[in-house]
Amino acid sequence: MGLKVVISGVSFTDPTLPILLPDPIISVGSLLLIDFGRASTYDPGAVPEHDSFLGNIAWEQAAALIGSGSELTLRPQFKNTFVGAPTMGTVERTLKKGVHVITSQTAMDSNFRRAEVLMPALIRNYLYTNTPGRTFYFSMWGRLTRLATQWTDAMGYYGWVSTPTHHYVAQLYRGGFWYPDTGSNLVGRRTVPAVEATGNLYATGAFSGWTGTKPPAASDTEFVFWYGARSTFEANQRNKAASGVWYRIYVEDLTASGRTYAAVDALDKVLYDEAFGAGGRFAGDSFTSPATIP
Repeated sequence: MGLKVVISGVSFTDPTLPILLPDPIISVGSLLLIDFGRASTYDPGAVPEHDSFLGNIAWEQAAALIGSGSELTLRPQFKNTFVGAPTMGTVERTLKKGVHVITSQTAMDSNFRRAEVLMPALIRNYLYTNTPGRTFYFSMWGRLTRLATQWTDAMGYYGWVSTPTHHYVAQLYRGGFWYPDTGSNLVGRRTVPAVEATGNLYATGAFSGWTGTKPPAASDTEFVFWYGARSTFEANQRNKAASGVWYRIYVEDLTASGRTYAAVDALDKVLYDEAFGAGGRFAGDSFTSPATIP
C-alpha cells in the first residue's frame, strides 16, 4: 500500500508530474466508480439503508467532465423495498463486504420488491446529452447466487423509463450479458464466464448510441442496476429474478479519456483477477444461501 502525504499551502505546476488517483482504473473520462469493499462508497461493516447514498469514488473526474456537480450531487442512491418484507427478499453484507441481494422466487407480491443502485441525475443527463456522439464503457463485478427462471430478467440499464426493453443505450440482462449484442452502436462487450452460471461475474460493455429511439428528454431516462422485480419488468421478474452480489460498478466516457474499449476492459479485468484471485480482497467470499428465502 502506498503512502499519501498532503502538504498544506503547496502547489505544483509541472504538468509532467504523476497524479495520484483514488483507483487504478480512473481517468479523465471517469463518471462513476462505486466499490462496496471500500469505505469511500459505504461503511463496509454496514448494510446500505433504504434511500441512503453511496460515495462515487470518481466524483471529482465526473464533475470536471460534466462541468458541474459535487461529491454530494454525484452520488448514486441505494433503495431496498424488501424492508419490512423479509419473506420476499433481503439485503446483507457478504464476508468480503460485497452487497448480497436475495430475492424470493415464490413469495413476492406485486409491490416492485427489489434492491437497486440508482445513478444520479447529473450522470444520467450527461449520458443523454452525449448519445449518440460519444462511446461509454460500463462494468459490473458481481456474483450470481441463484439464477433467474425468466429470460427477461434485466439487471441494469440506461434507457427510456417507459419502454426500456426497446429503447436503450446499454442493458445488462440475465446472466450478466450486456446488450445490444450486435449493430453499429456496439463497440465491445465481454462477460466472464461466457455462459450463465452461479459464481463470480465480470461483465463489461461499450456503446455509442441508442438501440431503438432516443426519448424526448433526459428526464424520460434512467440509469440503474438492481436485483429483484422492478418498473416495467416487474410482472416478468416477480418470483423469477436472480439473486446476486454487487462488488463494483464503473462507468467511463471513452471519448473523453481517449482510451479504447479493449484497453479499459483489459485493465479492468486485471484488477478483477487481482481482487478475486488467491489472496485477493474478494476471494473466497461467503454469504447466506438464497435457499433460506425460497
